[in-house]
Amino acid sequence: MSEATKDFTEDELFDMSEEELEAAFNAAKGSSDVEDTTVVDGDGEDDLEQLQDEDVDSNEINDNENDVDDELDEDSEEVLDNENNQSDENEEQPESEEDKPTEEKDEDPLTKFKSQVFKAKANGKEFDFTVDEMIERFPQVFAQAMDYTKKMQAIKPWRKTIDALEQNNISQDQLNLAIDVIKGDKAAIAEVIKTHGLDTLDLDLEDSNYTPNDYGRDETTLALEDTIKQISVEPEFERTKAILGSEWDDKSWNEVTSNPEYIKLLHDDVKSGTYDRLAPLAEKIKLYDGGKRPDIEYYKEAARVDAEQFRSNSQANVEAQRLAEEKARLEAERQRLEAIKAEEQKRQATRNAAGKRKAAAPTNRRAGKGSVTDYLDADDDEGYFEWYNKLKNSQ
Repeated sequence: MSEATKDFTEDELFDMSEEELEAAFNAAKGSSDVEDTTVVDGDGEDDLEQLQDEDVDSNEINDNENDVDDELDEDSEEVLDNENNQSDENEEQPESEEDKPTEEKDEDPLTKFKSQVFKAKANGKEFDFTVDEMIERFPQVFAQAMDYTKKMQAIKPWRKTIDALEQNNISQDQLNLAIDVIKGDKAAIAEVIKTHGLDTLDLDLEDSNYTPNDYGRDETTLALEDTIKQISVEPEFERTKAILGSEWDDKSWNEVTSNPEYIKLLHDDVKSGTYDRLAPLAEKIKLYDGGKRPDIEYYKEAARVDAEQFRSNSQANVEAQRLAEEKARLEAERQRLEAIKAEEQKRQATRNAAGKRKAAAPTNRRAGKGSVTDYLDADDDEGYFEWYNKLKNSQ
């Protein structure tokens, strides 16, 4: 060990000159910028106080700066740890019992759909159909329906003729006889004369005023009969019949019989419960109007008012849903901005606290190279020895 780096006793320190003290101090700190100083007579106690005081101040400043850096690093690590923990929680959070897929969720949607049973009403009876059954029978049923529609279109022009035959109970033989008579078959004509006991002398062959009678009902009457026959097998028909027969006036009956589709629509409303919902409104409209129009007109008006109210409510619901979604989006954005703001405030507070700690740390009192601090500024010997012990312990 060299003389410059060895430990000095208390007596040796007091015996050193100012130059020796400064050289020893620089050698202890490993400094390479030691400058030669002029030897000044004296006991060197002033320079010892200055050097030791500067050493203490430097150590305190370094310690304070290290503490600030450590706190900043800890704050930064804490923010990063929070972000990483939050990310890990989002990525690695185990599924709860509610989030775990149930057997119903795992079930194949196609299998679930095929397991459903659908109901259909026809001729007053209810039938059950599975999806597989409908798929299997669809080509056959579709072809039959198309064929039925085509046949009905072909029969439609002859419905009045068919009705005329039914209304007069014309058999196939009678129809054939009539056709033969039309064709001028004498035997057929003689058969008619014989069957009805006609005297041929009473026939005026020269001045005949024959005008054919109109047999068969019109298309509207036939459509009305078809509608009644179709809905009469359903249990709600009696309610529909009571409305048309007694609750509504004659003008309403005449209108629905002229358009049988109205009867079908009214019957559908009765089955669905729509009629019971609209009837009070129709009565109110009729009361305000003084009953000047048929009951069916007031029912139509009630249906229009109800439809407009439904559209208005639907639009209001859509708008309310849109506003709710927009409010939720804005609230989420507000929370996101508040989180960012809070994080920034936290970081700013950390920076401010670090700045305050740094500003409060003792500064280097060395004004320049060669300036000294007089240890004799201490108020008494006790203060001096306290300073000296602190200096000794710091070496």
